Amino acid sequence: MDTNKKIFLTPNGKFNTLSTSILKFLFGVTEGIPFVVTLATGYWNKKMLFGKATVQEPLACLTMNSVTTVCIDKSGWRSINSEAADSTKREIEAWINAGVNIILVSEDDVSILEDIACKCGLLPNADKLKLEAKDFQNYINDKQMDEKKGHTVAMVGIKTNMIPALKEADVGITIQTFSTEMVRQSSDIIIVDGNLSFLDSLVTLVRCGRCIYDNIRKYMQLELTMNISGLLITSITTMFCGDSPITTIQLVWANFVVTLLGGLGLLTETPSKELIEKPPLRKTEPLINMARWRKLSSKLCINLAS
Repeated sequence: MDTNKKIFLTPNGKFNTLSTSILKFLFGVTEGIPFVVTLATGYWNKKMLFGKATVQEPLACLTMNSVTTVCIDKSGWRSINSEAADSTKREIEAWINAGVNIILVSEDDVSILEDIACKCGLLPNADKLKLEAKDFQNYINDKQMDEKKGHTVAMVGIKTNMIPALKEADVGITIQTFSTEMVRQSSDIIIVDGNLSFLDSLVTLVRCGRCIYDNIRKYMQLELTMNISGLLITSITTMFCGDSPITTIQLVWANFVVTLLGGLGLLTETPSKELIEKPPLRKTEPLINMARWRKLSSKLCINLAS
């Protein structure tokens, strides 16, 4: 009886120490990460999109990280002069460099659509699509086919008849200047600027989403390294030495410092220029891939050895 009491109830008992370590590991992963990620997501939504867009769905900006196709209603483009066309071409080029396809949708005559596409630099690219009004009825089914292939689709629309497409898309985007209240309520993101510079706002959305996703990856790697190292050190020393070199207070303090202070520092790291030039990530791609697991394993070995 005294032996069982010592093992299960005393602070230095093996079972008590192991259970405390496992509890702190699970608490650190399940409770600390969502809290800090939520703070970081809100931070980037406000910092990068201030004055450009309003995010109604908190995770919509993060979803823009994996967008592979953007469908834009021609009604949002309005008139294009030569100066605006040059600016639009630069934005289109930025989209191409980011690995995102652009589909221009219109109910107008195909000649009008071709004129806009030529001015913007869309038509010469064979990878870009052009939809006529008669094909627009099948848009939602086509979008669902893209989703089944692993594509992430964003829809930009301002008309009321596009509400079903905005709701069905992974990210529904509208322009505040030209859209109705009903359309804005059905959208995940509302772009404030109604000029052609809304394309720049779309690029900013992608950059913001990729920045958040990349920082979350770094933070997850740090969090797992800290928690797994603490768990292994505590477990191994308790089983072989009968006592743990790390107390419960030390585990709580380390988790607090890494989760809040270190986590916020990593998650608010500014995006690099190379980030926007990388291809979009698929939905099925794991948050921590094999390359990052190898880095994590090497860091764990270093921590255990030291």
